[in-house]
Amino acid sequence: MAQLRSGEIVYKSKLREEVPKCSKHPEQNLNVYCNTCEQLLCTSCTLLEHRNPKHSLISLPEAAEKCKDQVAKLVAAVDKKMSAVSSAIKDINESHETLDVTYATTRDRISKKAAKEVARIKQQEQELLQDLEKNYNFRIKTFEKAEVNNSKMVAQAQHTLGVVNQLMTQERYCDILSLRQNVVGNLQDLMREKLETVSDKLAMLDFNEAEECFLGCLVLDNKPEMVVRMSTTKRWKLRIEKPRFNSEEFFNGVSGVAAFSNNEIVVVDQRREKLISFPLDAPSTQQDIPCLVRPWRVAVNKDNQLIVLDQGNVKVLDQKYQLLCQFKPGGDDLIFPTCLAVDNNNLIAVGFQRDKIALHNPDGYIIRILPAPKMERSIAISNQRVIYTSSEGLQAVDYNGTRIPAIDDTDIGNPSQVCCDSEGGIFVAVTKDLHSSQVHYYSPKGKYQGCVIKKCQTPDGMILTKDNDLILFGEKAVQIYSGVTKTKHITTFSGENSSKQYVVYSVPPCTFRSNDTDIADDECADDTMGAYWAEL
Repeated sequence: MAQLRSGEIVYKSKLREEVPKCSKHPEQNLNVYCNTCEQLLCTSCTLLEHRNPKHSLISLPEAAEKCKDQVAKLVAAVDKKMSAVSSAIKDINESHETLDVTYATTRDRISKKAAKEVARIKQQEQELLQDLEKNYNFRIKTFEKAEVNNSKMVAQAQHTLGVVNQLMTQERYCDILSLRQNVVGNLQDLMREKLETVSDKLAMLDFNEAEECFLGCLVLDNKPEMVVRMSTTKRWKLRIEKPRFNSEEFFNGVSGVAAFSNNEIVVVDQRREKLISFPLDAPSTQQDIPCLVRPWRVAVNKDNQLIVLDQGNVKVLDQKYQLLCQFKPGGDDLIFPTCLAVDNNNLIAVGFQRDKIALHNPDGYIIRILPAPKMERSIAISNQRVIYTSSEGLQAVDYNGTRIPAIDDTDIGNPSQVCCDSEGGIFVAVTKDLHSSQVHYYSPKGKYQGCVIKKCQTPDGMILTKDNDLILFGEKAVQIYSGVTKTKHITTFSGENSSKQYVVYSVPPCTFRSNDTDIADDECADDTMGAYWAEL
């Protein structure tokens, strides 16, 4: 059929060469067509068998034209269907390729995460084994010291008793009586010697497995409160402050900040309607990008592409600021997009004023509209849920549109900004007054971990770089905080009427004395235990 349509084969109908005869009336030509029976007829057939009014009779040319029209319509329909089938095959192939890529990427991420967790657990194992060995050696020294002292006392007593027994066998009473004072004194000294004992509690070493944060803890007594546990904390210090994009002019209203994987920082100067870029510790450069009209928010996805919220559209740029694609977020029903976030799979979330979040594929295809009642000006993504600031605190909605608790702390105060690290941990900036804020950290499960920055500018936005530097930007400044991780062990010692805790820092004293103001002044070095202790 395809060869016939293309002209490769020419069909020549025999009807053009000879007129077919009727099989019932061989002397007559077939010159009439019955639409009802779909048959070619001769004149006799029409008179004898097809005279019923139900039979529709037409001429052969008319019947042939109708047949051609019907076939043409079917051919067009088949061609359209074949085009749709080809498009579907192409889409399936592309989806198959995307599946292969996402499978490999996800498998790699799982393996990297597993390797990271294995390394973290191995590190905890080494620290626990080191603590165990230190405690074991300390107790062994205590036992050995007691054994040596008691053995000396026994040897001295045996020697004294041997001399006394020998003296008491003397036959001369005057000799016995003359040495009486020395003999009795020596025996009384032996009686006053104290036996050195060791508590049987020192023989007890055990291990309690932990459920979540760390591998477990040593149990140093038969009381569960006497344990050693590991705690890892991170302190954040202001490392860089960028109040200007050059030596003469201030930022004129920062509305967004993003960071490429090479730590190149991109700032949106909303009043100049420009992007300002700078590597850390390097001068800034003003970026004139023709495809941008009025940039507002920015983010960087895992493919190192810059996502820009620009005058109601989302635009995707490469690292050379060339436009790759663009789309209108939320479709035609939503207006006034206010904030932007990207997850680890390059899904793009766009927040709309007060009540909605649009979730898009990287190519702009809308996945779902998520409810976000009373949403304000900041969103972030953690573990397939969008976290957003609101007048009612920190809220969250999962990718299916179900509202869920973001954190355990329902009385967090007035959260102004939120961002998440690569593990899903949540950083929240909380406004304290007109001029200052604090930044608090929560685990990926929403458990409160502590205040990481006690006083900073009230930020208009907050992100983490690939190297986990925390960037806060306000009206005229960009501040970059770097975290320093410190591991400590908390040991609880219990008495009959009281309990004290001591913290053991696994860093040199010169390090934590200069940087950590929370350590007590009465810290001291205990060479026996091989660590530095401070009472809590």
